[in-house]
Amino acid sequence: MPLYPVGIVHIPYSEANYTLNNIEKRNVDMARDLINNRWPSSLFCVTLRAKDTNRITSVATVMQMLSAEDRSIRNHDKVVVTCKAVGIADIVSVDNPQAWEYGKVGGEYLIANVKIRSHSELIEDEHINNDEMEEAKKLLSDYERVKGIYSNSHGISSNELPPYSRDAIQTAMSNFTVSDIINDIKFWKFIETWQMLCNSIRQAKCNQLSSMINEISVEAAMELDGPLELPVKRMKLPESVQWKLYEMEQRSSRDFLKMGMDPVLNFQMLMEMTNHWDRVAIVSRMVKSELDRLEAKESLIKAFLHKGQQFSSDGFL
Repeated sequence: MPLYPVGIVHIPYSEANYTLNNIEKRNVDMARDLINNRWPSSLFCVTLRAKDTNRITSVATVMQMLSAEDRSIRNHDKVVVTCKAVGIADIVSVDNPQAWEYGKVGGEYLIANVKIRSHSELIEDEHINNDEMEEAKKLLSDYERVKGIYSNSHGISSNELPPYSRDAIQTAMSNFTVSDIINDIKFWKFIETWQMLCNSIRQAKCNQLSSMINEISVEAAMELDGPLELPVKRMKLPESVQWKLYEMEQRSSRDFLKMGMDPVLNFQMLMEMTNHWDRVAIVSRMVKSELDRLEAKESLIKAFLHKGQQFSSDGFL
């Protein structure tokens, strides 16, 4: 089966359609082979790729091509593929590992022997014990509390996310039932919804960081001799400013990782798990961690507001 290395994790069984814009030769060749029915049922695997080492994960999302459009113009190849995630596969071996020796550079796409996880391993267990039922109810309760906080336009979500993200999250954070938690296939839709929230928060943090970096860069560039060049090139700024920007980026990265809302590695870990209730336990911890963070932030804000009211009543404000 063809392998399609990417930098994100696609959630299986989510019922969502994905669009892949293929412009690299290897990906264009793979798309055209899928169009020409070289691969049964138009199936291929999307696997996570590490940017620094180009290594790929051993567990992939199975995709099925739904449609394709060749938009190539003259010497510029482009094939747009619409597909859906239909399963999970374990990569047993790669037939042509030399094709990935130089990472994205090259013209041959990867081909692997894979084992698609059967549905018999993924169906709902009819014998749910009391502990598992309580765990499912607790996860659902925590999720609803998180959803309520982010849905409150006058709450801390106004500081966490930009307006357009808040509106999108309020629409996308679906209502779930206990049956959606205890059913392995349905649970992936819940996981996809949580991943969407993680992506939105990460993008919001990136936007905030980018805004601060741009402000500092422009301010530093205006102090240099000569006309102001936009966009500002970091390498032309004083070393002290470059180091300050670097420290800001590193601190922001560390702070985000501490939040436990990474939309990539956390979800790759969920993909690699084979036990449904182990997966539920991990997602429960992720949701509870975000709930604790939000409630702690709310408590801090209320404490400051209460202190401010006390100062005001005492005549200090």
